[in-house]
Amino acid sequence: MQLLIVFHFSQLASFTKVPAQIIVNKDLDDILVQELESHCIDVGATSSGGGGGGFLPALKQVANVAALPGIVKFSLAMPDVHSGYGFCIGNVAAMDMDDPEAVVSPGGVGFDINCGVRLIRTNLKEEDVAPVKEQLSQELFDHIPVSLLRLIRFAKGCDL
Repeated sequence: MQLLIVFHFSQLASFTKVPAQIIVNKDLDDILVQELESHCIDVGATSSGGGGGGFLPALKQVANVAALPGIVKFSLAMPDVHSGYGFCIGNVAAMDMDDPEAVVSPGGVGFDINCGVRLIRTNLKEEDVAPVKEQLSQELFDHIPVSLLRLIRFAKGCDL
């Protein structure tokens, strides 16, 4: 499969903070553009502007990620790109965690497929957790099922 950068734009939308790059082949390029065009037609056809619900087109989601606080360099979309919950599937972004406005987005790490990723906000600081991070990591690993096999064994009370 020959890949090409179909889109590399710094002004996808006026609100983006970084450029977006979408890396796909010609067939997927056509599908992404068609999805975006269909969404625009649907939104224009509804009085509420809601487009009838459903996912935002992948290209629009890539633009939304390019607008997240703290994003660095690019919002990248890999060849498997398709609509997801907020982040499209195949969307990659890095955040500058020294930026106090930066975000950690659960959508960027896969909560949409219920892969066990959860986000919780605490008042703990890195220095609070550092002395116990190995123990904390082990406790999380021991008590959170991370695969189908672990889930089955966890439910049966089996020790791995």
